[in-house]
Amino acid sequence: MTSGAHDLFMHPQSCLIEELAEETQAQASSSAQEDRHSLDPSDGAAEVTAAESPSVPDASDAAAAAATSSAAPDGSGNAAAADAAAEGAYAPGVAGAQPAAEGSVPSSSGSEEQQLDLQTQQLIAECEQLKQEGNTMYAQEDYDGALQLYWQAIDQAPEDAQERAVYLCNAAACYLKKREWQLACEQCTAALKINGSYLKALVRRATALQELDDLEHALADAQKVVELDPGNAWAVKTVAQLTPEVQARQEKMKDEMLGKLKDLGNSLLGKFGLSLDNFKAEQDPSTGGYSIKFNQS
Repeated sequence: MTSGAHDLFMHPQSCLIEELAEETQAQASSSAQEDRHSLDPSDGAAEVTAAESPSVPDASDAAAAAATSSAAPDGSGNAAAADAAAEGAYAPGVAGAQPAAEGSVPSSSGSEEQQLDLQTQQLIAECEQLKQEGNTMYAQEDYDGALQLYWQAIDQAPEDAQERAVYLCNAAACYLKKREWQLACEQCTAALKINGSYLKALVRRATALQELDDLEHALADAQKVVELDPGNAWAVKTVAQLTPEVQARQEKMKDEMLGKLKDLGNSLLGKFGLSLDNFKAEQDPSTGGYSIKFNQS
C-alpha cells in the first residue's frame, strides 16, 4: 500500500479537510485576480472611455479658454476658473478623476466667443491704425489719400462698430473739402445710423445740406445739435440764420400750393358758372376758426 493510500485509509477526515482547504484557497486566488483586472486603470476599455468621452476636455484647453474669458473685456483671464475646469473633468474608470458638478457640461461655445472677441479687437486695432494714417494725410491736405485709408477702415470694420461711424464721418470731412456735397451727406447719414447722437456727423451733414439748398433738413440737424449740445456756437448761429429762411420758404410754398388749388377749383366750378371768388373764408376772432360764406354776385 502506498504512503498516500495508507494516509487516506488511516486518516480519511484529515485528508478531506486538506483538499477542501486547497480548493477554497484556489477559488479565492482566482476571484482576487478577476477583481484586480476589472479595476486596473490601464485596461483597454478604460483607456477608450477616457479618450473618447466628450466631457473630458484637455486641461490646457480649459485653462486657455478661461484665460480669454469674455467677462474680462480688458483681456485678463480667470485662473481659478481654469483650474476648476481642469479639476472638474471626469472619466469613468480613470483613477483620481473627480465627477463634474451637476449641470456643468463642458462646451466649446464659450471659447469660440472669446476667439471672435479677440479677432474683433485685433481688427479694430488695424482699422484704428488706418484711421491715424488717414488723419495724417488729411492734415497734409491729401484728401484723396486720406479717403483711401478711411475707406479701407470702413470696409474692414464690423458693421455695427462705433469706430466705423468715426471712419465714415472722417470720409465725409474729405468729401466736404472736395466739395462733393452729396457724398458727404451720404457718409454722415451712414454714420448716424450707427450713432444717432454723433455731433460731428450732424454738423457735417447740415453743412452739406446747406450747400445742396436743403435748408429745412439742414435746420433740423442744427436743431438736433443744439438739443444735444446747447453751448455749440456753430449750431446756435446756424439755427438763428436758417429759421427765418426756412419759414419764408414754407410761406412761399404754401402760397404757391393755394394758388394751384384755386386754379383747380375754378376750373371745376366754372362748369356751373361759379368760381372760388364766390366763397369767402372769415375767421372768428373769439375762436380762431374759419367759416365759409357764399356770395353770389
